[in-house]
Amino acid sequence: MSWCRKECDKGRSFARMRAGCSVLLSSSSTTVMSYAAGADLVISYAAGAGRSGGRRGTMVMASPASTALRWRWARTIFPAARGGGSLSWKKSSNLRISRKLCSLTRAFNGEPMEERYDVIVVGGGHAGCEAALASARIGAKTLLLTLNLDRIAWQPCNPAVGGPAKSQLVHEVDALGGEIGRMADRCYLQKRILNISKGPAVRALRAQTDKREYASEMKLVLESTANLYIREAMATELLIGKNDNVEGVHTFFGVDFLASAVVLTTGTFMNGKIWVGRVCMSAGRAGESASQGLTENLQGLGFETDRLKTGTPSRVDCRTVDFSRLERQPGDEQVSWFSFDPNVHIEREQMCCYLTRTTASTHQLIKENLHETPTYGGWVESKGPRYCPSIEDKVSKRA
Repeated sequence: MSWCRKECDKGRSFARMRAGCSVLLSSSSTTVMSYAAGADLVISYAAGAGRSGGRRGTMVMASPASTALRWRWARTIFPAARGGGSLSWKKSSNLRISRKLCSLTRAFNGEPMEERYDVIVVGGGHAGCEAALASARIGAKTLLLTLNLDRIAWQPCNPAVGGPAKSQLVHEVDALGGEIGRMADRCYLQKRILNISKGPAVRALRAQTDKREYASEMKLVLESTANLYIREAMATELLIGKNDNVEGVHTFFGVDFLASAVVLTTGTFMNGKIWVGRVCMSAGRAGESASQGLTENLQGLGFETDRLKTGTPSRVDCRTVDFSRLERQPGDEQVSWFSFDPNVHIEREQMCCYLTRTTASTHQLIKENLHETPTYGGWVESKGPRYCPSIEDKVSKRA
């Protein structure tokens, strides 16, 4: 793409235009107004004085010159650097900006945008975070794709780590250099060793964690890891080469991310559904959209797909609970740890859990209304989990 340069009328601001003035870059509002009528795409940035007195740009806005479309397309493409810094408008920066503009112009003209990595990880849950960190830490340029940057490592309804069969996995991941054990030790609200009255083989460490602190701390680790890049995007298709080799992923908004290895850690989000009584909605989990397209793409490539279900109980407002009638379940006085790293073995104040139990009248009420549930009402056909059954499963199978 050939670019010509034209000096603008204010200070050090400048414009870069392609033949026919299809793209205009300027910090001068006067220049933008003068040239916008003949431009297909207008790029303008706000500039300010830096500490050294040099001119620094803090924001770039992009929009079509057409007034009707301007606000639809307006977006920041060069946010200020983290920590209060900003972009310096030197020759080297001008070159980087020109390259960015070339990518933006290709997207504007309907041409695909591409980024190349060694490994792409789809999904930002427990598994996705570990896969991305493992890849980046051995030197591979790694991309983590997630539907929502603010929901990276966001724990589900019961924010806990460990428990039967799972605590051993957490110990093993930690031994291999993973992060989940360290995070659980750093962010726990309560810790208990379960099945302590039974033999050592079935005992398990469980930590109730602060879900907001856990997500924040894990995101900080990801963002500070070298070779690891994070993008908010929905992967809808695997890109396959001529030799049936993976070449990357295609996303909902048309960007192709290229890599020779793709790791799918999509959790409950691929074509996810939520049932509340007889009402069904598409969602990955409550309040978050499902991932669309990738399931059908995998099926087209010959993969078999199936559904698993969980039985999430309704949330209870603690202000409506009489805790004096419940059984207290404090944490262990002798705190145990998931991680082998002594630097994270820092004890903190623990919160108390509380136990309550169903009664014969509770069981009767549930049995009389089994037809109102998705599974027993016949609307859902899926396999339930062993360790997280719904209350109607517990009553009908175990009571």
